[in-house]
Amino acid sequence: MCIRDRPRASTMPASLDTQLEKSIAQIIEEASKDEGYYESDRDREDIRKYYESIEHDTGEVRLYHEYSRVVTKTHARVFGYDSARLKVLYPYVDQHKDGALRSIYSGELMSPAEVMMEEALILMERLPKSRESFMDLGLDGVLALSDGLEDLLPEDEAMTVPYNCEHIVPQSWYEKRKPMVSDLHHLFTCERKCNSYRGNRPYGDHPDFEPDPLQIDLIEAELRKKCGLVEETENGMTAFEPEQNKGVVARATLYFLLRYRNEVGNAQGEMPLETVETLLKWHAEQPVSDYERHRNRAVFLTQGNRNPFIDFPDLADKVGFRESFA
Repeated sequence: MCIRDRPRASTMPASLDTQLEKSIAQIIEEASKDEGYYESDRDREDIRKYYESIEHDTGEVRLYHEYSRVVTKTHARVFGYDSARLKVLYPYVDQHKDGALRSIYSGELMSPAEVMMEEALILMERLPKSRESFMDLGLDGVLALSDGLEDLLPEDEAMTVPYNCEHIVPQSWYEKRKPMVSDLHHLFTCERKCNSYRGNRPYGDHPDFEPDPLQIDLIEAELRKKCGLVEETENGMTAFEPEQNKGVVARATLYFLLRYRNEVGNAQGEMPLETVETLLKWHAEQPVSDYERHRNRAVFLTQGNRNPFIDFPDLADKVGFRESFA
């Protein structure tokens, strides 16, 4: 796996770097020690049990509320945003079968350990402690401090690293509140330039834009480095169409609409209701992959709930998403 060289986000004592590297390696090892990448036999039984209380043979409005009830009730653990990224997302949840992370919009490869190191160094710069005082903390200690202060700290430093975390549903739409801001089902590793380029724009289709198809399970696939296209749509809305993974982001967004009723507004500044049709189109065009099944199971084992549109792709056309909009 070839990952480009890049500058460090901060300059720290070599001994602290070594301590962090050990701590990060341990977190990555611990995150995946209980089972393999995606164990379909185990997951099949867990899926059956998870949805057994749902009445499937019903109308679209009732079906929306049935699934919304289950994914909300089973959302048992709410992480701090820093812990969500550095202890769960990068070490295991967002990894592909080869152990690499890939930028959600461009497909560019990156190392979990390198991404975690860059972000850990940024956190240390933000926290009100001397550099030497971090020596005995390790990454767990840094996160314990950071998660308690995250709402008080500026985020400008995050823009200095090549990679960061993309919220499929932008943070500004719900004022960076928990549990939305740290819900792993819609957090993905992303190149900073792509994250910034999209901003808080909704997704949308641009008829003349022809992205390269992503072969998501092909390790050595040559992928274009473009992020996508921001442009005004036919209905006058400025929207972002990703270069890659449109089906993946569509399913993550549909989950959000199910889990968080009335948190997304039917407005030009957020997500007009007609955007759902675009999401359903993308969902149909790109089938669910083992990468998504792995993510779904990994989030289930850590956060407690599942994305039904990964477990049952046909469900998306049966649910009344209008119920979600404020």
